[in-house]
Amino acid sequence: MVEPIDPDQLTLILKAASDPTRRAILTHLAQEGPARVTEIAARFVISLNAVSKHIMVLERAGLVSRKTHWREHLIEVLMQPLGEIDR
Repeated sequence: MVEPIDPDQLTLILKAASDPTRRAILTHLAQEGPARVTEIAARFVISLNAVSKHIMVLERAGLVSRKTHWREHLIEVLMQPLGEIDR
């Protein structure tokens, strides 16, 4: 039996994925693999701080994970929550 996705989590996922900048971040990570926040920010004409905030929204929705080693933050896309939407 397939368990239904939590409606609150579904709302977080859909809101996070509704923004064009966040979708571009997800697309970049899906195509290129994990990247540092600074590498992601270099692709946009917005500030590093703005990109960081977009990444935090994606993290709260469970669409990306962050691995921190000292000052380096490596961001990786998580495809499983997107698959939940298909269900």
